[in-house]
Amino acid sequence: MVFGDCLERSKGLRAVADMDVLREFFGESCSSVRQAGVADDLRGIDYVVTLRKETTVHVDAKLRENCAIYWRAGIPELTLEVWSKDPDGPFPTPGGRTGWTLDEGKLTDYVLFTWPPAESRLRYVVPYQMLRIAFRKNANAWMQRFKTNRHQHNRCSGILCCGECRWTSTCVFVPAPVVWHAIREDSVLRVGLACSETPANQLSLFNGQ
Repeated sequence: MVFGDCLERSKGLRAVADMDVLREFFGESCSSVRQAGVADDLRGIDYVVTLRKETTVHVDAKLRENCAIYWRAGIPELTLEVWSKDPDGPFPTPGGRTGWTLDEGKLTDYVLFTWPPAESRLRYVVPYQMLRIAFRKNANAWMQRFKTNRHQHNRCSGILCCGECRWTSTCVFVPAPVVWHAIREDSVLRVGLACSETPANQLSLFNGQ
């Protein structure tokens, strides 16, 4: 078996495992689960769940490997993207482009976070918009408190580069219980709080992005 065949088999097995998780999560209301097509995949949708009343649910799958050795007390961390194209860093993008975790235009309903079974058998199915709001409010504090990583992307194949094929993405690794606590806290609102009284700790780096 050649490397390409092994890779495709690995992807296939992972998809089967992911879809089993989604069937278990949605339970008896789940009619079917399928892998998304190419067009949906480009929009950040990996799986489409159809419920019994024909409602469709879009799921983005996030797999992280070789990371358990960095976890504190064995607690899984969720990889949350701050910038998909960082305005700073080795390959800066003027103006930047916010990461998927902050994307208001994302069609995703849920995010499925997984790891190889040898690292963790836990699976997290997280409501996307609740995650996005919690991240926007807490990203500054989390970036100061937890480990961040800048990853350089270089798809330039020529001597001269226009800059479009080089960029830097930035993410922060947040323990799952911290994320869930933030989601719970931010989903309970105090009636009568004016918009002008928005807490000062909300993310300011990405206003207008």
